[in-house]
Amino acid sequence: MNVNDVAKINELMKNLQKHGMATTAPDAFQQAQEIVGEAPKKVVTLTQNEKGGIDVETVQVPGSALIESRVNLLLDMNSKKIDGQFQTMRDTISALAMEIERMKFELKKFQDTKAKVVQVVQETQKSLKAEEKQPHPRQGNFQPGDVAIDKMFYFGHK
Repeated sequence: MNVNDVAKINELMKNLQKHGMATTAPDAFQQAQEIVGEAPKKVVTLTQNEKGGIDVETVQVPGSALIESRVNLLLDMNSKKIDGQFQTMRDTISALAMEIERMKFELKKFQDTKAKVVQVVQETQKSLKAEEKQPHPRQGNFQPGDVAIDKMFYFGHK
């Protein structure tokens, strides 16, 4: 391990702690070493063999903590994004439901006023039909067929 590697690990430790990927300095140091590739992580798997014994296998996985933390970070970001989209959809649906209810109320109100207007119009029409037109004394009781138009107006030589 040379000075450049130590400086790189120290810088990675600071960044990991700054971004919340590591809570303590030893944890940050371990993750930084895994990223740099100096101390790969060991995974131990236990399997049962045919004789009833247990076989132990050790596999080294470099940078698995970083990959795991990145996957968790991406999953959190995607879940927050999806939750936000669902919330906007819920808000939109509730706003549309309120608009439909308002339109139903206005339609019902309009139908009620329309029925009242129709009743008032029918009452006024009945009262207008009941009135009989009385002849005016200046106009007389002339009908259109009583007077010939050619006698009233001059159209020139005939």
